[in-house]
Amino acid sequence: MKTVPVSVVIPTYKRPYLTFRTVRSIFENQDILPEEVIVIEDDSKPISYPALRSFIDKKLIKYLVNERNRGVSYSRNRGVKESRCDFICFLDSDDFFLKDKIKIHYEFMKRNPRIMGSLSNGIILNNYKRKLPRYITYLKEVKRDYFVLSDIDGSYLIFPSGAMFRKEVFNVIKWDERLKASEEIKFFLDFLFKFRELHLIDNSRELIVFDRRFLNKDNLTIRYKMDFWKLKAFELFILENRLYAKSLMDRYIELRQKLIKIFKD
Repeated sequence: MKTVPVSVVIPTYKRPYLTFRTVRSIFENQDILPEEVIVIEDDSKPISYPALRSFIDKKLIKYLVNERNRGVSYSRNRGVKESRCDFICFLDSDDFFLKDKIKIHYEFMKRNPRIMGSLSNGIILNNYKRKLPRYITYLKEVKRDYFVLSDIDGSYLIFPSGAMFRKEVFNVIKWDERLKASEEIKFFLDFLFKFRELHLIDNSRELIVFDRRFLNKDNLTIRYKMDFWKLKAFELFILENRLYAKSLMDRYIELRQKLIKIFKD
C-alpha cells in the first residue's frame, strides 16, 4: 500500500484496548498509510495487551515509553521530536480516523504549500451514544478572533485529532508542558497567533471520531479542575505574547470570575 510522509503521533496512558482500536483505525480505514505511527506510553511500564503488541512486534508502529508520567504535552512533543516526516497528525488514544482522513489532509496540504495547518470535520460519540456533528463547515478558515470567541471554554471547537501540521510548525511552537489539561487551548492560540490561520478542509464528510464515552474520574480533564486549567492556558498565552486584546481579556476575566464562584460555592 502507498505511504506518504506523515507521522501520526498517539499519546496514551494505561489504555491498551483503546490505543489498539485507535492504531487499528489507521491501518484499516486508510487507503494511503502514513510512513510513521508513533505511540508514546506516558508511564514507565510498557503495555502487555497482545493485540497491540502485535503491531509493535511487526514494527508497524514505533512504541516509546516515558521514564515516568510526564503528561500529554510532553508525550506529543516527544513524538514530534522522534518523527522523521514532513507532516504531523495527532491522534488521541480514545479517538479514531475514518476513511481517507490521511489522504484527504495530505493532498490538501500538498496543493496548498503555504498552509501550515489544516482541520477536518468530525463526530463526537458521547455517553448517550449519539453521533453529534461537530465543527464549523461553513468557514474556509478559523481566524484568531473567531476561535477566541467560540466555544473554547465549553465544548471545544478544535481538537488535536482533527488537524494536520507541517513539521516546521514545531520549530516555532510546542505543546506547553506546564498545563495538565486544556493544553489544546494554549496550543491552538499559539498556532493562530504565529501562523494566522488554520484552514478547514472543504469537505462535507467527517474524517475523525472523537470518542468521549470513556471519560471517567481517571481522565485528566476530570481530575484537574477544568476551569483552572482553561484559565491558566489563557493566562500563559496572554503573558507570553503580551497580547491584551479585548476579546482575550474578556474571556480571561469571565473564566476567572467563574472559577472564584466555584471555590466560594
